[in-house]
Formats: sequence, C-alpha cells, structure tokens
Amino acid sequence: MRKLSEIERKWIEDIFKADFKDKDVLIMQVQHCLVTPTYNSGFISLKFHVDFEEKYLHSVRVPVEMRVFLKDRAPIVFLIHVIQGYLDELEIFSADGSEIDVEKMLIDKIEYVVDPVVSCK
Repeated sequence: MRKLSEIERKWIEDIFKADFKDKDVLIMQVQHCLVTPTYNSGFISLKFHVDFEEKYLHSVRVPVEMRVFLKDRAPIVFLIHVIQGYLDELEIFSADGSEIDVEKMLIDKIEYVVDPVVSCK
C-alpha cells in the first residue's frame, strides 16, 4: 500500500469536478486513504484502503464515471466504485482495450456520467 501518486491524485481531482450529491464525503475519504495499484497495459486499478469513519450515504456502486476523449485514440473510462459507503476502487480502462500510456494522454474532451440517484440536476 502507498499514497496516491501525483498523476493518480490529478485523476481523482478531475473525477470530482463532476457535480453529484455528497461528494465531499468521498473527497475526505481520498484524503485519508492508501492505495494498492495494479497497472496492466489496457487496465488500471487502484484499490482504496480508507481510514475515515464517515460513510457515503448513497447506496450507488458507481456514483460517477469520467470519460476522457483523446486526440488519436479510443476514450479512457474512469469508474469510482463505492461499497458499503466507502471508496473501494478507481477502475480505469481503454474503451477498446488498447494500452493506456498515462504519461502521454493528450486530452481532447472530458465527459461525466453521474448516476441519476446522486445527480444534482
């Protein structure tokens, strides 16, 4: 287990730019966590180990999804998983299964999909 890297923290910050209910609790959980990373060519997983008592009160497995559209590649999908009120995983994968080069992502556009249960709209 280790702290989030700078690029991983940036991904989390970008995901939390989406507008959804009670995200402040999840932000606090991120500030009090360690992660176990798994990096494969077309898939990245960050398993969270949260040391924060307050739970996210909505029983939604994936409250927000971030889709990152790149200039010359398939989109990269970021899913935040919450289980029993705690951050469980940040799952990242290429929409076509191709390799993810985290250092060379030339972002063209970001799109958010918020679960209707936690949407602020």
